[in-house]
Amino acid sequence: MHTIPAIDLIDGKCVRLTQGDYDRKTVYNEDPLAVAREFEAAGLERLHVVDLDGARGGGIVNHRVLERIAGGDEAED
Repeated sequence: MHTIPAIDLIDGKCVRLTQGDYDRKTVYNEDPLAVAREFEAAGLERLHVVDLDGARGGGIVNHRVLERIAGGDEAED
């Protein structure tokens, strides 16, 4: 079995929804790239990233954040 961590994004931040309710979210980190790097440092090789803004709106919204995570780019959005 392999563990695949996940990062859910709203407004470019890492969040957790309570029972899938967008009005009941907790921001647990403002820097998704830092979270991705923590997972990598822990030895995890895969990452599941969910653009919740995009899921709600029907198109990619957090593309800059996704690009930063995929490329490891430190540049700000």
